[in-house]
Amino acid sequence: MKKNTVQIFSLIALLFTFFFSSCEQEIDGCTDANACNYNEEANNDDNSCQIPIDEILEITYVDTVVSGAVGEDLIAHVHIRNSSCNPVSVKARKVYNGPEETSAYFCFAGVCFSSSTIESPLALNLGVFEEDDYFKGYFSSSVAGEYDVKYRFYLEDDMTTLVEVDVTYIVS
Repeated sequence: MKKNTVQIFSLIALLFTFFFSSCEQEIDGCTDANACNYNEEANNDDNSCQIPIDEILEITYVDTVVSGAVGEDLIAHVHIRNSSCNPVSVKARKVYNGPEETSAYFCFAGVCFSSSTIESPLALNLGVFEEDDYFKGYFSSSVAGEYDVKYRFYLEDDMTTLVEVDVTYIVS
């Protein structure tokens, strides 16, 4: 009887050890080694992977055509994202040579600049995969017509890494 009891306890201990040692704790996270937020301890992919694209700066939204009345402020919104695995500092530039009866200005990095400002003196800091929706291009005209303004976003330390958007303002 003592031998059977020892065997039963040994079997229970063996089953107990097998059962609890084979249960692996589930750790949610990104399991793609190419992602910025790869978690080597994760064993359950939670679809949070941030895979960098070829371009560091990405426009995720833009109002390409904005319409309004003579004398009204027309507003174009642009959303920009840092699609890289490193924080970046971004600057904005307005490219517009319109007639005197028009005014084009923009707000960026928390500040609105006058129509005489071509390049933002301030940089916007974006973390890894951070997106900013604060850029707004403003346009007004005392004359009806169609006007094109280009906005350029580039890395503060590398002006060749850039994205551009063209916005058409239709004033009626």
